Amino acid sequence: MQNGKFDIVNGKTKPLFLRYCIPNVLGILALSSAQLIDAFFIGNYAGSAALAAINIVLPVFSLLMGLGIMLCTGGSVICAKFIGEKNYTDASAIFSKVIFCNIMLCLLVTSLGISMPHQIVGFLGANAELSTQSAAYLQYVAAFFTFFLGSYCLSVFARVEQRPLLAFSAILLGTFVNIVLDWLFIFKFHWGVKGAAVATGLSQMLTFLIIFSHFFSKHSGLRLRFRGLGHWGDLAKACYNGISELVDEFSIGITTFIFNLIMIKQMGTVGVAAYTVINYALLFGTLLAYGIGDSIVPLISTNYGAKKSSRIAGFLKLSLLSGAALGTLIFAGLMFVPEVIVSFFLGEQEWETKRLALEFIDLLKWAFLFSSVSIILSAYFTAIERPMESAVVALSRSLIFPILFLTLMPKVFAMDGVFISIPLAELATVVIALTLLRRNEPRDLVLAD
Repeated sequence: MQNGKFDIVNGKTKPLFLRYCIPNVLGILALSSAQLIDAFFIGNYAGSAALAAINIVLPVFSLLMGLGIMLCTGGSVICAKFIGEKNYTDASAIFSKVIFCNIMLCLLVTSLGISMPHQIVGFLGANAELSTQSAAYLQYVAAFFTFFLGSYCLSVFARVEQRPLLAFSAILLGTFVNIVLDWLFIFKFHWGVKGAAVATGLSQMLTFLIIFSHFFSKHSGLRLRFRGLGHWGDLAKACYNGISELVDEFSIGITTFIFNLIMIKQMGTVGVAAYTVINYALLFGTLLAYGIGDSIVPLISTNYGAKKSSRIAGFLKLSLLSGAALGTLIFAGLMFVPEVIVSFFLGEQEWETKRLALEFIDLLKWAFLFSSVSIILSAYFTAIERPMESAVVALSRSLIFPILFLTLMPKVFAMDGVFISIPLAELATVVIALTLLRRNEPRDLVLAD
């Protein structure tokens, strides 16, 4: 190890996996904890309607993050492969193109979020009770979109540069600041959803600035530049390679949008609030699985560039075992202490919302037994430059099977069928993912290419 870096190509696989996975998962845990703390303060001190109002806006985040993550993940795979070949000039070029495109994307979405928030939340299905708060949250948080996406993107490239601890430290500090600002803005100043938006935005700005400074230091082999970048065709390849991440995030947004519409139509604001609690539980588990998946992308893609198939197999096995353990742990928590989880988000007076949330958890908890495996395999396919396989898994998990079962199950099980559809979608996706893995096993990769 030199200057905080680890030898991805020659180091022992288990220590390397742990050095990448643990900081990344802890970083994701810190990031999701910030969102959970947001929900805690809003649900307990601004009410369940404010919590529901934020959930209405989540599909906008899914679209923005999906486009950005597509660029970042696909670009990082190309970048890591160049680094594995000791080609830092082309690695810096793709890094710079990804950053530039993400900035342009964020500026566009920010301008729309600030200038027409009421039109956007109206399209997303907000009713009269939720519209004002949803629009306010969107308008304030839109001002910080560049830092939301930028901090994620830079953390990905920091891991490619073999600096996982830097990314983790920046995210952890940002999370701490977010918690303090949530307490100040929501609990003390009573700013409600506006306070949550500003607190989260400022914390993301801090995280962004910390990681951004690394790429101007002597420890970085990547250089941010906007001249002499050559042709932009490799950016199209990056988009193609990261398409599964776009599909996954965008599909999550669509599914959330559909659930919100169903809840508003069938149960009103209380239904949306109950689903929001469930959505945070789903988000928490999903992000941790993504943390494991994201951590193996630079490890596998760099060894793919170095033609080390046995090392690729080792990293994949470790990630799948970790994902299975994670899913089992979350399932156990939802089975044995669901009341604790629901009470974290809702005050004592929200008894009807709590009752509905507990009913939904009882049906949804089974999804966690399957979700981690498909998420990790989707990341694996991205890392070995199999974007179509990755997209098939992502699309199956987040859109095709959820929509299919959302259409069929309510006809048989009424409202219970809405929530049964998610575990069934996860199970069907695992079958698809494992089938694709048999056709793309690590031992066959290097010879095939």
